Amino acid sequence: MPLNSCIFDYENSFDYYHDKEVKLMSDALRLSSSVLAADPNNLACQIIGRLIPFYTTCRKIASFIDQCESNGLQHMALVPAYNTLASPGGPLVYSLEAHQFAVYGLEVVSAGQHLLTVSNKFIVFDLSSGDIVRIIDPRIEGIMTYLSVAPDQRYCVAITISNQYIICNLLTGDFFLRDYQAPGNSNKNPTKSAVSQPPAYPLLGAAVSNTHFALWTSKMYQVYTNKGELLATQPTRYQIIQIEVLPGPEIEIICRSEDVRDDQEIARDRLTINYCFVTNPDTDDNSTEQRCLTGGFKNIHSALILTRDKRRMYTCCEINDNNVEVYVNRPHPVNYSTERVWAFDHQLFENKDRIFAFMLSNDENYLMAVTFKGFKIFSFRSYLWKTCVLP
Repeated sequence: MPLNSCIFDYENSFDYYHDKEVKLMSDALRLSSSVLAADPNNLACQIIGRLIPFYTTCRKIASFIDQCESNGLQHMALVPAYNTLASPGGPLVYSLEAHQFAVYGLEVVSAGQHLLTVSNKFIVFDLSSGDIVRIIDPRIEGIMTYLSVAPDQRYCVAITISNQYIICNLLTGDFFLRDYQAPGNSNKNPTKSAVSQPPAYPLLGAAVSNTHFALWTSKMYQVYTNKGELLATQPTRYQIIQIEVLPGPEIEIICRSEDVRDDQEIARDRLTINYCFVTNPDTDDNSTEQRCLTGGFKNIHSALILTRDKRRMYTCCEINDNNVEVYVNRPHPVNYSTERVWAFDHQLFENKDRIFAFMLSNDENYLMAVTFKGFKIFSFRSYLWKTCVLP
């Protein structure tokens, strides 16, 4: 009998009678599903390693463990003597083990039902059962190091360690594998010695919208259509930290505001934020409405986060040290019809600790700041903040 059918039988019995020990057995098998799928002979050691804490309190579990210790030795001699594996009832539901190499990107898709992961392949897992839904093998040399999924989850873009990028249709499984061509590099057929060397301009990240995507290196980014057509190439003065593709397409760029070496220690990361529109030669700009540019940047540092509508920004400003401030995206005082700027609105709360990152809750009612000693959580409902210190 397949393992999933066995687990389904256990769970189906709960409709008639809920037995705690049956629930423990079902959860233990689910936690061990990836290991047992590879080698069923590991059943005895998996059951003992996960259920031994319940030996003294659960009679049926104790009987099954005794059978594993006696009969299981015929199939697997390595039997744990202690609780060496995660037990049922904890936060771990199951382990998704299918990649041969390290996983460098994952995204929850299909309204939370599936998990998309990348290594040297695209593998989609069913989060309700842990089963593999789809495997897409682009047959690349090396592994994928970055993954970005479109908001409508119809396609994704991944970059590889070999400076290639992959456009993958998540609905059909079709993909395009292309080499990244840096400006000025017209060598389409590199020699074997050139291939073995690390790329001069390695790809660092990708950002995807429903119609366009952007790739960036340390100080340059390129914008493409979702079919892979190159629209623009733009260098930057300083190192790129993050890029987001907005409707338009408009590119939101967060960069450092100074040159920093990889081995250089700095007191804080000084950042700038700016925006740039990208024109599509296939569209008639005269027939479209005039677009409102979002321009201007502030000397900010450490961390920043924007609301979904891109109208409010929470960050730290150089003038007020580590205090958290709010900036509002308002029309430019002169060019109000074509340009918007980030204008200071108010200070959110005083802070003396260095901030490493910001996070907004899904409803945007809470802001969490990550500090060296813990977290600071601010409520926009009560306008109070609370410090959570790590032990």
